[in-house]
Amino acid sequence: MRTYVEVCGRVLRQAAAIRNDVLHARPATHPEQDQRLHRSGTRREGGKFVLDGTRFWITDEWIDEQIGRLNELLDEMNEARSGLPERS
Repeated sequence: MRTYVEVCGRVLRQAAAIRNDVLHARPATHPEQDQRLHRSGTRREGGKFVLDGTRFWITDEWIDEQIGRLNELLDEMNEARSGLPERS
């Protein structure tokens, strides 16, 4: 059970980071002249989040990559869950 809870905690932290990237992105005009979300990267410093100087676009490709990553994380959770004893 401990392993499963640890895996779930790690997976949820990674899923939260993906969610935060979308949640904290701002609308902007992409260089190709269409509207996209634009995100400024952050890092934790002294208990607070500060900008780290990186920026990236939330594109269709980025979203597809993140969906793939979330599916991998779900597989990790399911694998950890499979090690739990069966309920009777």
